[in-house]
Amino acid sequence: MKDIDINSDKYTVLGVVFLLALALVVLFSDLHALASHRLTSDAVHLWEYPVTMFDLCVTAIVCRDTKLRKNYPFGVAGICLMALVLIVRMFAHWEAGSPEIRNLLRTSMTAVGMVSSGLILVEGVRWFRKIAVRT
Repeated sequence: MKDIDINSDKYTVLGVVFLLALALVVLFSDLHALASHRLTSDAVHLWEYPVTMFDLCVTAIVCRDTKLRKNYPFGVAGICLMALVLIVRMFAHWEAGSPEIRNLLRTSMTAVGMVSSGLILVEGVRWFRKIAVRT
């Protein structure tokens, strides 16, 4: 069996592993919510506001950097979709609509959230394949 050497610093690797674990938990959570027909409630929690602002800042930085868009296209798409989901959830909380429309919106945003988590996972796997060197 050959050894694998990671050609990166440990903090970057730990950060990517944490991000991938978070994306995997979100993917399974959304998949379970769709399968069991238990979508998230209309309530927006206080912690979601700073998370949305942080994700919007990261989206703006990532979309402006052509090097990042070229090297990590799936990750950029996943982060942009995640920002879209968070923004739509914020606006849906304040919008009063019929229960059917709100349920359709929650279902579609859960599906888009699953796609964004999947794109981030794909980009993480591509990143690890790029930096892992077999010795």
